[in-house]
Amino acid sequence: MLMKTAPKHLAAILSMLLGASVKLEVAGFSGTSKKVLSALKPKPPGALQGWRVCAPAEGHSCSCRGTVYFGQKHLQRTHGVTTNLKQLKQLKHKTAIVEDQIECSANAFGADPAPALIKHCLCDEGVFDSTGKTSPISKDSLLTTGSRGSPRASGIGINPSNVGDCTITREDIQYTVNKLVNTPVVKHPYPYLFIQNIFSPRLYGCMLSKLPKNNKKYQSLQQGVKRFVITLANRLKKASAGNLDQFWNEWLQAFGGEELKEAYLDKFQDTMSLRNIPKAYSGVKDYYRRTYWKTKLSRDMEGYEIGPHTDSNDKWVTVLYYLPKDDTLAKTGGTCVVRSKSGKVQLENSDWMNWSDTDFEVVFQAPFSPNSVFAFSPCYGSWHAVRKVNVSVQRDSIQSFIMGKDKIKKSHCPRYSAIT
Repeated sequence: MLMKTAPKHLAAILSMLLGASVKLEVAGFSGTSKKVLSALKPKPPGALQGWRVCAPAEGHSCSCRGTVYFGQKHLQRTHGVTTNLKQLKQLKHKTAIVEDQIECSANAFGADPAPALIKHCLCDEGVFDSTGKTSPISKDSLLTTGSRGSPRASGIGINPSNVGDCTITREDIQYTVNKLVNTPVVKHPYPYLFIQNIFSPRLYGCMLSKLPKNNKKYQSLQQGVKRFVITLANRLKKASAGNLDQFWNEWLQAFGGEELKEAYLDKFQDTMSLRNIPKAYSGVKDYYRRTYWKTKLSRDMEGYEIGPHTDSNDKWVTVLYYLPKDDTLAKTGGTCVVRSKSGKVQLENSDWMNWSDTDFEVVFQAPFSPNSVFAFSPCYGSWHAVRKVNVSVQRDSIQSFIMGKDKIKKSHCPRYSAIT
């Protein structure tokens, strides 16, 4: 008897709560209205479902594809009702655009918006537009990813001819800073970083759309090398709107400034602190102001390759942004992290060695995949190289170096224990 009546009671309760006429059968919920099923069915991870609490307290990881708000947890400051998104926006808070996850912490967001108060993180599954407001994520606004999170070889979801407004916002910069802060450095055989989705998806689409359509503005790097470059910035020159789209001036101001420079320098302090910093400076962080960006658009053609080398003394951090439209060169076009089995080093210059030298072994090859970055700080053993490009596809990238103004030689690479 109970089995026959219980569903009817449940139906009545659900009808009252949901304001819908509900029909349930004894043998299951096959007659349940669509509205009830929608209410009962759990939403899959990543489904667009408005805002939600993604991290109940500081130190927790927040999974989100949209905008994360970090701020005061309780309306009464220390206890009571927890803040919803509307309330949190009216209080001091920090935001970050996130594609996968971020730590709910002051370190990840760059500052503590509410010192001494309990904080949490809310995920609003939308993205910032050029006005600073949020709008729902569209399927085309994010890279399509495979099961392991890497971009698929085709249909990656970027249409450079239809990217809309390419104004660079504060949120675009914070997105990249957060990626840097939250990605650990790989320590062997020398410290390096590889990060996918380093720029916000909208901005990456803009970067692709603003690349020169032909090779007329590029200059040959050197005779016999299939690399062509356009200088965006060095000590004496920055990009001119007369030569390139004004977008690149804005990009340099945003990503060739002090904030990104310090973020990269901070990641590689272990390497740089081993250099012989002049006594006039209290340490490597004090020396930061003596560094500057040297940045070039780079276009490599079929037949391009670089033999193993460690980079020159005047480079403090090497940052290589990969700018392909798809994964055609993902398996073969990225920078190789190389180890010398005998412990070879380059103390002075950085001549390209021969790939055929059996002393060199490839430890890791960065995928030349859309919207990714490979970075390291040169040291005596920071061997790296690029295999020969054997397909007729141009290899676009941004070569960005943090340079030292003084002739301070690189040093031995940091030595870490096997368990670090």
